[in-house]
Amino acid sequence: MRFIKYFLAILLAAVLLALPAAADIEKNGKVVIVIDPGHGGVDGGSDKGTVPEKVYNMKLSEYLRDALEATGLFEVYMTRETDVYLKYLPRIMVAKEAGADLVISMHCNTVYENWVRGSSAYVSLIEDYCADDVANLLLDYLGEAVSIPRGQVYTRADTGDSLGVYYWDYEKQWDMPGAWWLGKVSDYYSISTWSSKFGIPSVIIEHGYLTNWSDLAVLDNDDDLRKMAQAEADALVAYYTGHYHEFGEYEVDFPSNCTFVGTESRRCTICGARSGIRPLPASPDNHFWRQTGSAQVSCESDGYVSYVCQIAYNANDKGYPCDVHTYFTNEKSPGHDYNVLEDSEPTHDKDGLLHKVCRTCGHEIREVRAGEGHNWELAESVAPTCEADGADNYICSVCGETKTEVLTTSGHEFDIVSDTQATHTEDGFFKQICKICGKEESEVRAAEGHSFTEIVAETLPTCTEDGKRASKCTVCGEIIDEVLPATGHTEVYSEDGRERSCATCGRILYTAPLKFYENPAFYAVIVAILIVSGVAIAFFAIRNRRVYIEEEVDVLIAKPDEEENEEEAEEVEEELDDDEEYPEEEPTAVEREEIPYEYDEETCTPDGEEDFEAEEAKTEE
Repeated sequence: MRFIKYFLAILLAAVLLALPAAADIEKNGKVVIVIDPGHGGVDGGSDKGTVPEKVYNMKLSEYLRDALEATGLFEVYMTRETDVYLKYLPRIMVAKEAGADLVISMHCNTVYENWVRGSSAYVSLIEDYCADDVANLLLDYLGEAVSIPRGQVYTRADTGDSLGVYYWDYEKQWDMPGAWWLGKVSDYYSISTWSSKFGIPSVIIEHGYLTNWSDLAVLDNDDDLRKMAQAEADALVAYYTGHYHEFGEYEVDFPSNCTFVGTESRRCTICGARSGIRPLPASPDNHFWRQTGSAQVSCESDGYVSYVCQIAYNANDKGYPCDVHTYFTNEKSPGHDYNVLEDSEPTHDKDGLLHKVCRTCGHEIREVRAGEGHNWELAESVAPTCEADGADNYICSVCGETKTEVLTTSGHEFDIVSDTQATHTEDGFFKQICKICGKEESEVRAAEGHSFTEIVAETLPTCTEDGKRASKCTVCGEIIDEVLPATGHTEVYSEDGRERSCATCGRILYTAPLKFYENPAFYAVIVAILIVSGVAIAFFAIRNRRVYIEEEVDVLIAKPDEEENEEEAEEVEEELDDDEEYPEEEPTAVEREEIPYEYDEETCTPDGEEDFEAEEAKTEE
């Protein structure tokens, strides 16, 4: 299939070469293609590939050149054939001098996202030089030749530099920074911009992404690079030679200006190939002025506006050897336009004044004109004394006004009569007399006195005892003794406030007595009382019980006939036996006496027996 395509292309080329003279005679009937290997030299381009981008670009350019030259249909030029760095203008100057029909700039792409892949192309925003048709055809052929997907054709607008965003001027066929009123934003890529300035269509081909492994594998394969270059050559053959060239009237490629001589040519109405390129008349005064500075005219300084020709400046900045054209416009200062507010002449006793203000800038002038002044004559003079000022009194001979000038006193001029310095123990004396007025002044200089600053011996005072100190005069050596009073106690209180002691010597000065409820002895007495009370209560309780039991025994004994009483008596005795641990009290003499039964005369029973029986009956109930 590939062989058939090559065969048809060669056959078509042969047919076209056999056609009569529709092609440009000056170009030998060939389309001029300028190939620009992107980057170069110190500018390696992207470093994301196996080798720097400039290496891929150069290989693709060389393979495309060879493929185009092999057809015999193209005149091919390279902007660089070695690894050197070139600015953009020298690259396009190759195309300008060669009369190029198309500039192809060879590149490889890079992006942060490594999944992005595919080929793409960039063309100019300027409609007359927008090669989108040939760019789309190049991408079509590339997409069929290798496995790198076909991308899109793009344009990209300028984003500006330190001078601002660049705008396109169709008349000058040049761009100007910051000229927003022109409306059309210029191209971002310099290859596109410079090609359009010289009327040459251009295409920037991005052959694939070095940041994508699939694209990189193709770009690293030399056979694939040759296939890509051959596909681009086939696309150019199809675009420029697949038709009869129909040339129109002469059109300006780019106008002459102060730096470059313009050209005009006849373009094919189908593919845009040029024929009959010829120069236009030179136009050294055709500048494209850009304002670079200015100063506002004022009342005191001239104004100006400075310009630079953007064409010459731009070309010189990009490496073209030319003069940078500038010019200035000056506006002469008109000076101040003063409004006089006051203009008074001086008099005998009053200054004059010129006061004026500029109507334009507000500058103000105040000029004082000194008055003629008085004609002073001395009327009286009083000489100064040693203690009082003198005065010269003047009178003006013109107006009679008076004035007084003070003559400052010179003061006394004393001669020293006596000057005895004070000693350590004796006073000194000073006396002086004014030789002008005879005034005397005297002064007694007090003795310096002792300086007892050297301590010979010292016993520091305590809280209760005085201390002693012996001091020596550093002047005469006299020694004095002095008593250092006792410092006294520095009282501090304990945390509970009961004790007061000295913070210096630690002596306890006072201890507050305990309150009765704080004394442990108080609680000991209380406990003793409680114990004794408890013992006494227990003792009397036991004693009362014993007496009660004994009374019951006596009652039971008094009824011997009743068995129940006997049993109870035995139980009581047993209880008494259990209580033997408590000692019985010795019966008194009265208790030891037997108490005889007293019989009631009426009942003939012992006294109290009735009561016992009645009580027993009640108990049984």
